[in-house]
Amino acid sequence: MGAGPSVVLVLGMEGSGKSTLLKRMRMNSGDPFSPEEIEHYRQLIFRNITHGLRSVLYYMASLDLKVSAKDEHLVCLFDDEIPDIIAGQPFPVEYRVALGRLWADPSVQAAYSLDNNAELPENLPYFCAHLERLFEPTYSPNEQDILRAHERTNRLTEVVLKTPVTKLHLVSLGNAMGNRKKWIHHFDNVDAVVYVVDLSSYDACRLEDQSVSVIQDAMAVWDSIVHSRWFENSSLILVLNKNDRFEEKVPHSSIAQYFPDSNCEPGDPTAGREYFERRFARLAQNPNARGKRDVYIHVTSAISDSASHRFVVAAVEGMHILLARLRF
Repeated sequence: MGAGPSVVLVLGMEGSGKSTLLKRMRMNSGDPFSPEEIEHYRQLIFRNITHGLRSVLYYMASLDLKVSAKDEHLVCLFDDEIPDIIAGQPFPVEYRVALGRLWADPSVQAAYSLDNNAELPENLPYFCAHLERLFEPTYSPNEQDILRAHERTNRLTEVVLKTPVTKLHLVSLGNAMGNRKKWIHHFDNVDAVVYVVDLSSYDACRLEDQSVSVIQDAMAVWDSIVHSRWFENSSLILVLNKNDRFEEKVPHSSIAQYFPDSNCEPGDPTAGREYFERRFARLAQNPNARGKRDVYIHVTSAISDSASHRFVVAAVEGMHILLARLRF
């Protein structure tokens, strides 16, 4: 690859947490967010909260659930188009009470807990637990707020990790990865492919097909990537993300119910992780190849794992991609 930066392509399904992983890695690399970027996240967080609660209210209608009579008048704030805030504008105070009371409503909580199709935003409980801080006129997002802010984008995102002797250039395609034919040939012979999977999505269904789980979709995409001729010389790094949510789910949602061949005992997250590691690792193997293809597998929770950047660098180094160029 020459003496230039080592290029790592970061891929994953919508909601896998790949953008969170990149933000975490940027934070840990010592590359601070600019004031303009922080302001962008502040505005995005307001949109995440208000539009997130509106999505719950819409979902409630499909379940024939209604908020309590005393809070019905608050719903109108979320019926019409919710205006975005502009630079420097505090969060509108009229939404503070409405968000707090509606989020606490038993029917809202019931609807949110019933969702298993990956449609409702994961960051809503976190932001609703911090409404008082978020609605302060001088509010500025902290690192956890930025990590949890979610933005759908088709833009290419780049993060450069600098070391004393080289650079690690990470590139993510956002939601543009869906149409692989349009971009895949631009990344032939990248040093490594990092594929991020939402481990907790084993019981979540695709919106288009309720018979197919999100993680089954992720397996199908992984299978197409690892056997693509464009990546046949690239090393593979599989990130099983959202392990914290996975461990919270398993005691209440049996893996064997969705994957009978797992033979996982109810409430056993360790056996569940090992099962999915085997499934993904097996897909990476080519029965016609002479040798076994190495796959570096890492289980993490990018939201809380402050060592995320070290594991990717170590994986790339350990697979002899950077050779002697990366030493730290």
